[in-house]
Amino acid sequence: MTLWNETKSVPVSKEQVWLAYKKVRSNNGKSGVAQYLEPLIRGWVNYYGKFRLSALNPVFQLLGRTLVMWACKRYKRYKTSVNRAYKWLKRVREQFPGLFYHWRLGFSQLNA
Repeated sequence: MTLWNETKSVPVSKEQVWLAYKKVRSNNGKSGVAQYLEPLIRGWVNYYGKFRLSALNPVFQLLGRTLVMWACKRYKRYKTSVNRAYKWLKRVREQFPGLFYHWRLGFSQLNA
């Protein structure tokens, strides 16, 4: 019995992150997004992180890109520049380090 599926490179699929994005892309602010994603991220970390926490790095990178896409769609000033949206997310990370569960654990991959 294997505890980890070796053929699966990322434990959480892009579809799961996309479904979470589609649910929160309404008029919720960043705290509403964080509040919705909190149990999902906590569940991913608790389930997949017990055996291989480093496998969640691509998931959190994808989540960061998805948050940047959300900011580009949500805020008019970031629609034209993705780099500005990445800088915005970096500022949010510095101002509110406990906003997202994975930020509290030290995962903060923001590749601008």
